[in-house]
Amino acid sequence: MSECAVLLAAGPGTRLRPLTDTIPKCLVPVGGRPMLDWWLELLARHGVDRALVATNYLSDQVKAFVRRQKHAVEVEVRDEPVLLGTAGAVTAQAEWLEKEESFWVIYVDNLSSADLSAMRSFHREKKGIGTLGVYETPVPSQCGIVELRNGEEANGSGQVLRLVEKPAFPAGNLANGGLYLLDREILDHIPAPPCDFARDVFPAILARSSSRPLFAWRIRGYHLDMGTLETYQRAEQDVRNGVFP
Repeated sequence: MSECAVLLAAGPGTRLRPLTDTIPKCLVPVGGRPMLDWWLELLARHGVDRALVATNYLSDQVKAFVRRQKHAVEVEVRDEPVLLGTAGAVTAQAEWLEKEESFWVIYVDNLSSADLSAMRSFHREKKGIGTLGVYETPVPSQCGIVELRNGEEANGSGQVLRLVEKPAFPAGNLANGGLYLLDREILDHIPAPPCDFARDVFPAILARSSSRPLFAWRIRGYHLDMGTLETYQRAEQDVRNGVFP
């Protein structure tokens, strides 16, 4: 059975300037390799055979990179002429996703060694509308915080009750990892763009008792949001020191 992923790489990466003044954020090198390259390797390792990269800023560079490289994953790059938000970018590819029962959504500005095979097994077992990869963050007030059903906080995996963006008083430290495995039904819950999963789609699903539940799966491996120069420098150091496998 084929499996596919939509990799979100349209944003200009303003928090990574000056690195992104001349390079799209998905091609910023970590350990000498573009972020996009790390993700394509991880996808191939876990049996994902098709990937669509949604771009906007400096998209010609992304297309040139994909043409130059040989990947085990079949990669297509599509321009997003106007920024549509994370969910809008996915629903714009509804035709490309037409034959898929489920699909991955990945924010490319994360460095991750997540066990996608284990996350896939969890998603199939729970039979929810979607599974969110979550990780423990030291700065919960700066992240989207996922709250789980009572009794499930200890292991970090379970049914999602709430998702709160950058809460002033965080209820925990499980952060949205920008790594989703979603059933096709999710497309029916995406409003007209621009719209985002964390801000618009997931809260609306959680508010409807009739909806299939959302689940969270705790990423046990390495996972780091490289959205700022500070975290980017940490990622470089972790690769150099062997902390990132």
